[in-house]
Amino acid sequence: MFGVLAAGKSSSVQAKKLNDFLSTPMPTKDQVLDPSAEPSPFGWLSALKAEDLIGPMARRHKLGKYTRVVLPCFRSLAEKPVDVMDTGLEELKAIPGVGPKTAEFFLLHTDEGFCGAALDTHILDWLGGQGYEVPDASPQGEQDYARLRRACREEARKRGMTTAELDSIIWKSKSKS
Repeated sequence: MFGVLAAGKSSSVQAKKLNDFLSTPMPTKDQVLDPSAEPSPFGWLSALKAEDLIGPMARRHKLGKYTRVVLPCFRSLAEKPVDVMDTGLEELKAIPGVGPKTAEFFLLHTDEGFCGAALDTHILDWLGGQGYEVPDASPQGEQDYARLRRACREEARKRGMTTAELDSIIWKSKSKS
């Protein structure tokens, strides 16, 4: 959920909004939904969906990108929660609102064996500084994405680190500015 919300926005702002969204009790017709009573964020989404409250709660917390991304994604996750310990790239990309960048971001930071690359503006800017030809925004075509993913892996290998480590270093240095 964070990866979908943070795409193209300030990650610290979106993290706070998501935390507030997932921890705020919401009154319903018959009861108060308490997020602490639900076993997971997906359980909370399912409870909200059952009361038809995903949209109102998303708007209350100003999550943004409602129609095209957030509501389809959150409704899909409420219906079919993702097993975060056993989820592949294609399964993630099948979730509405999740593209290659978000799916690879998730796996990069949850699966130690994954060596993809979340090609966000920070990574693309850094790769451009290393002499690679990069687009202004995340690559849309699979061939271009694969080319830049390989470049990111190669740059990490040259430095004796994983792509997740390189991603973290680049993000920290670029986000400070």
